[in-house]
Amino acid sequence: MTLAEKTSENEWRRKTNSRNAPKPPRPPRGPSLDAADQKLVREITELAKRKRARIEQRKAAKKMKASKSSSLQSGISAMIITLLFFFVIIFQGISSRSVPNVIMQGSPVPAVVTEGLVSVQFYKSSLPNSTYQGVVED
Repeated sequence: MTLAEKTSENEWRRKTNSRNAPKPPRPPRGPSLDAADQKLVREITELAKRKRARIEQRKAAKKMKASKSSSLQSGISAMIITLLFFFVIIFQGISSRSVPNVIMQGSPVPAVVTEGLVSVQFYKSSLPNSTYQGVVED
């Protein structure tokens, strides 16, 4: 190969590489619509949009209803548990009135005042009175 043949071959490669790839063919277009057909297509798309909006509203309403019912269920269960504890406390208060108080030895004797459901206990002092009085010796 001569030098002239090599340069022409190199130029030919450069030319083929510098070309852009051809664009793909466009898809075939449908027949053009007249004004009445275009109006019909617009109406159909508008109806489809409205239908999608209604479906979305129904889904949102179902979600809201489900969340409200679950919060209502949790509120009812909390109220039942609260009432249960309230009745246990009341029952223990009533049963403690009928059972005599157990007094441990060495503890001060309480003076019990009962008014209604609440009993108030005042403890008597077990210390002698002389400790509270300032005894002054001459």
